Amino acid sequence: RRREEHMHAEAKARWMERIDAHFAAGEYAKARDVIKEGLQDFPNDKELEGLESLAEQGIRRSGEANVLLAQGRDLCAAKNFPEGLDALRKAERLDPRNTATRATLLSSLVEYSRELISKDWHSAEPLIQEATALNAEDPVVRSLNSLLESHKRQESISNILVEARGLQAADNIPGALKKVEEGLGEFPNEVRLAQLHNTLRAAAAASRTDATTVKPAADAAPKVDAQQPVIEPPKEEPKAE
Repeated sequence: RRREEHMHAEAKARWMERIDAHFAAGEYAKARDVIKEGLQDFPNDKELEGLESLAEQGIRRSGEANVLLAQGRDLCAAKNFPEGLDALRKAERLDPRNTATRATLLSSLVEYSRELISKDWHSAEPLIQEATALNAEDPVVRSLNSLLESHKRQESISNILVEARGLQAADNIPGALKKVEEGLGEFPNEVRLAQLHNTLRAAAAASRTDATTVKPAADAAPKVDAQQPVIEPPKEEPKAE
């Protein structure tokens, strides 16, 4: 009796192994076929009947996902990326194990990001993040992330330069210097910041020199010693008539 139970359990385990492999691969139709075969050996088995219901649901979702996949692919091919990506995202949610859907979604995200990033990296950023979540090791995705960081860096540096130049124009050299030094702390090898830093330091040094050499007009006038006698010019004697 115990041996029969053991053989029964082993046979059931073999069926389950095959079924699980098909589920893991998103092959719901194949999983259903194997379940039907298993039910011939284990009629009325509650576990197998439950898996058969799951396989039927997977088949329906997979069919809906394939329709959305085709729609999304066509829309992206026509350069209608917003609607195309929306359809592909829905397809991926319906059938997340479908490798074709994930691959199409990834390639479409990459293509749209490459079109946007040179014009508006802010709009490209969420698309690149989404692509990274799908496959961070993809070489094109990694390249897009590097390009995105470069755009962020250049914009930050440009903002620092604009603000510092504004302070310089307002004759606030110390404030401009402080701003540039903060920027150099974040971007120590940035040539444009280093050049402006040198310019502002020279301006600050020249300003200090002018302050020490230029004296007030009152200081420049000769001082009279109060104790020194004042010599008056000789008076002219009246001429005799």
